Amino acid sequence: MNRTKRRCLAALFVLAVVAGAQGDDPAKPPAPPAKPPADAPPADPAREQLFADKAAEEALVLIQKPGVFDVMEGLDRLARLRSTKVTGAVIDAALARTEKHVVEFAGFALSCADAEGTLSEMAARLAGAKTIKNDQLEQMATLLADVPAAAADKLLAHDRLLKSADESVRRAAIQGLGSHRSTLGIETTIAALGSKDPWTRNVACVALGRIGDKRAVVPLLGMLDEKDGGTAGFAAIARGRSEDDRIFPEIVARMGSANSIDKGKALVAAARPQHAERLVSMVKGGGSDTKIAACAALGKIRNQSIETQKQLLDTMFGDSDRWVRCAAFHALGMSATTELAPILGKRMGQKDDEKLRYLYEIAGDVSAKECVADVEEAMWTQRND
Repeated sequence: MNRTKRRCLAALFVLAVVAGAQGDDPAKPPAPPAKPPADAPPADPAREQLFADKAAEEALVLIQKPGVFDVMEGLDRLARLRSTKVTGAVIDAALARTEKHVVEFAGFALSCADAEGTLSEMAARLAGAKTIKNDQLEQMATLLADVPAAAADKLLAHDRLLKSADESVRRAAIQGLGSHRSTLGIETTIAALGSKDPWTRNVACVALGRIGDKRAVVPLLGMLDEKDGGTAGFAAIARGRSEDDRIFPEIVARMGSANSIDKGKALVAAARPQHAERLVSMVKGGGSDTKIAACAALGKIRNQSIETQKQLLDTMFGDSDRWVRCAAFHALGMSATTELAPILGKRMGQKDDEKLRYLYEIAGDVSAKECVADVEEAMWTQRND
């Protein structure tokens, strides 16, 4: 017995002895929690609230400190309480910060401690005549985005936020409404697709994708031709979140034009099981980008019809573009079934190493017995580099 084994056995022996000494029995269920005595005094809600308010004031001391660590610790404590004692002061402290993640966490903590009070306080500030700086309006929208309530949506759609003249304020409001999947202000969000700022366009694409409103279908399709700032890619993903029969045929019609990579992303995102036949026909013909996108879409929907598998196999072996062959291989790996095994057995005579590796992989995936003899022969005759 070597030294390592002896050490492992010794460690196990020590653990067994310690467990026995402590009376631990793994088979024995854990003891139920102790019940309070029958004569224990009933809980006093007023007293408990006093303790919660005191703890909230202590958390506020941390939140008002300059260090981010202290602020986050204070917000974490506040999130565990139910208290209206410090809501206004916490909002003031949060809006005075420049760190976005701090304001986001403040919104979460306030929604746990006093959601109703938070919304009332924010509504009063937005309705008031007092001038609010744009950076604070942006922080207000960021904070409201982390308060999951219908009333928060109405505040995010407030004219001082959603129709602000400042791009950053509008963008934060759009992002918040999108995260809540709210249709309030949908027209403004759609209009933001025409912004000169690519960041705003991208946020609008994400928001519309999360909301899934059919009014955004055509505008988002128009963004697939956008070449600046990655907007087309965001629009492509957003299209995949919507269930609308108009989307897939429109994307297919646009596949042959410019910006084919982002349109390929849109094709994959919008593909559904009912589109399998059309995707197979795209694998047969079209440009390389179209074939790659169609293969990826077939892999996504995992269409396992034998006709789909045959076409992917033919493309994997016969296409002149290596990347198309690779895409077909990956798609086939996600959809191959045992029905393909006899066909694989007839294609074992591949001379190209790349194609042979693909064939071995797929044969292994479907446990193709028809290929075992050839693979075994190759193990002994193939040169070992």
